[in-house]
Amino acid sequence: MTEQSEYEKSQSIIRDNLKKFRERNKLSLRRFADAVGYSHTHISDVEKGITDATHSYLKRVSKAFRIPIAFWSAANGDQEDLIQYIEDSLSGRGDLDRALDKADVLISESKGSLQLINSLNLKGRVYLQLGQRKLALECWQKAKTFLLDVNDSDMTFSVLFNIALCHYHLHEYDKALDMLEIVVENCPEMSRPLALQLKANIYANQNDFESSLSLHSSVLEIYRAHNLHEHIIESLHNLADIDMKLGNPLEAINRYEEALSIAYEVNHYDMICRTANDLSSGYLMQGNSDIAKDLLEKAIKIVGNRAPVPLLAALFLKLATAEEDHKRRAKFLKTAFDVVKMSDDHSLIHDISLELASIYHDEGDVESALRYYKIASISYKRFSGVMK
Repeated sequence: MTEQSEYEKSQSIIRDNLKKFRERNKLSLRRFADAVGYSHTHISDVEKGITDATHSYLKRVSKAFRIPIAFWSAANGDQEDLIQYIEDSLSGRGDLDRALDKADVLISESKGSLQLINSLNLKGRVYLQLGQRKLALECWQKAKTFLLDVNDSDMTFSVLFNIALCHYHLHEYDKALDMLEIVVENCPEMSRPLALQLKANIYANQNDFESSLSLHSSVLEIYRAHNLHEHIIESLHNLADIDMKLGNPLEAINRYEEALSIAYEVNHYDMICRTANDLSSGYLMQGNSDIAKDLLEKAIKIVGNRAPVPLLAALFLKLATAEEDHKRRAKFLKTAFDVVKMSDDHSLIHDISLELASIYHDEGDVESALRYYKIASISYKRFSGVMK
């Protein structure tokens, strides 16, 4: 089978799934087109195979009808069930370890490059949710090898950007910047602000605050102009981070509060975690521990298990930091450790373990203190290895 025929087979499956979905829901071409934002002629051309169903088109359809994008390339109902379980798990309604097993089944059953990329993307997202950034990176690097087969700029952006994001989380900034250069040069115009945003974050981590501030400000203007709420949250948060580093806590708090308010409105759980964590730091700096604890507890309650493990654990760690009661502090730290211990965020594991060791040491529980000191030591060595 040639690569072209493989691509055509994937397109055929997608066309069939799109048409079946439309007909099953008794939607005319015009009603479907109105919901998606394309002309009814374009919808018809896609279903007839005159026009390819691009990744950007499928994203638009998925967003309009709240259907996982991987659904459209599913070859049968069993695959749809697997995809649904994985998506449910990523939303906190399923077991992530089982989701990994189901992703492996999807990968093994994938017919053609498009299905394989979608399946690897799902597995990468699960690993990222579990805090296993290296394994997530492996998924997207493998997906990258199939991009030429599908020739879709939006999908190319998605895969390459996630590779850069994993490098960023692993503190491999040079690799992330190299990948972002490719992303900015070759991907769709409206996708570039995301790449520029990540680039600005890297500059900030390298203490180049002037370049970071300039990029983030430009990106925020773009997102405000298009009323893109989720991206506005990210931009506000990033600018607030820089304000904190530059010693402007009041300005940072204002930005964090706006970002957190929008995050709650749109149920952006990752950003609820990140922003609540950093906003609480601002309040703690001002001595407002009660406000900090209230917003952290609210975030934990609302997010549940719908955010990546490291972000959730960081909330419990910050809550422990804000807590003066010794027993409650120990409780929050233990919860944080249980949440993050299976991830590869060795820096966070180190910080939590060190705090727990200190508590057990103060209590005179030498055995437990030594155990957590040992975990902290091992985590530090692993983290140092990542940083080099």
